[in-house]
Amino acid sequence: MNAAGNAFARLHGLLDGLPPAPGLPVIALHLGESRLGDPTPLLAPLSELKEWTRYPPLAATTQLREAYSHWLQRRFGIAASLGSSIAIEPTPGTKQAIATCIALAVSRARARGVAAPVVVLPNPFYPTYVAATEAAGAQALFYDLSDGQLEANLAAQLALAGDSAAALVLCNPGNPLGNILAADTLAAISRRAHQAQASLLVDECYTDLAWHCAPPGYLSLVEAGTVAPCPYVVLHSLSKRSAAPGLRSGFIAGDPQSVAAYAGFNRACGVSLAWPTCAASAALWQDDVHVQQQQQALQRNWDMADDCLAQVPGYQRAAAGFFLWLAVADGEATARRLWTEQGLQVMPGRYLCHADSNVSNPGNGFVRLALVHQPSVMRDALLRLKAGLTGH
Repeated sequence: MNAAGNAFARLHGLLDGLPPAPGLPVIALHLGESRLGDPTPLLAPLSELKEWTRYPPLAATTQLREAYSHWLQRRFGIAASLGSSIAIEPTPGTKQAIATCIALAVSRARARGVAAPVVVLPNPFYPTYVAATEAAGAQALFYDLSDGQLEANLAAQLALAGDSAAALVLCNPGNPLGNILAADTLAAISRRAHQAQASLLVDECYTDLAWHCAPPGYLSLVEAGTVAPCPYVVLHSLSKRSAAPGLRSGFIAGDPQSVAAYAGFNRACGVSLAWPTCAASAALWQDDVHVQQQQQALQRNWDMADDCLAQVPGYQRAAAGFFLWLAVADGEATARRLWTEQGLQVMPGRYLCHADSNVSNPGNGFVRLALVHQPSVMRDALLRLKAGLTGH
């Protein structure tokens, strides 16, 4: 596996043998594990012990599937298309789902005669995108997100892929940049995917981690009929929306053929949600209050970062999400220094990016930090970060 696909192992190796700052509690900022909300009151169904002794329902429960539908209606205005042009299927989180969807898209490309399938990925990226592409035996091509020319960069990579394009992956809002793609951009990208005969895989796991306005959803465009008829899948998860990554619960929505292909594979070879997980997941999808509380807490953390880091060169508030993509002189050197001098664990940006043919890595001069802690911890972390970067 490409080393870039194993960012957390690389970080462990970078810090191995280096003691953290003495006298300071370690604060983990390298991992997007939210502590901003408390969904535990809605997780009571998990205590129904006898339900854990039953085989899981392969297609989830009627209650959970209805919860998906109701949330899609509330969040994206989806009503008429459900059951016709939009199908849904439960997933054990989104890591397994995106990996399976990439593999299925690569298989479809081979079935139409593509000898060397290509998957077009964002750069920076979520490491599973790369690992799944490599596991499927496909070539990854990367479109740069850092220069503000996403559409042009993406078009160039699709042109390079030519008839070999199997899938195009979008993350909206982005991880780690927090960029939000506009509706017309999504529609234009769907047309490019259609022309390339590529499946469009849209990761929207961060869609509820925005505070000024709700990011446009791809499914809203499907409902409105403004996208091209390419095969597509949209992924959603309770890991980020509800701060419940350990639940491993999400779902996909997409065109019936693509969703049926995933369902056929997962029900035969994958993981189905246990009865208590279905019940707890339904409670979370039905409730918006805990999500609003997390959004408010996240906005307070960003406001705190604005105040604390305003004079730090390279600081820029993200449009959505809880990752700060911070410009520094050297990402690895900064990560080591923040660990040994401030007890902060941060991710070097280069571990989340692919180096181009000139061996230039767009993440070299960045670190990624997750603003995921409660205010007292976050304030301490930001003050230490400022001190570590500016000396005061």
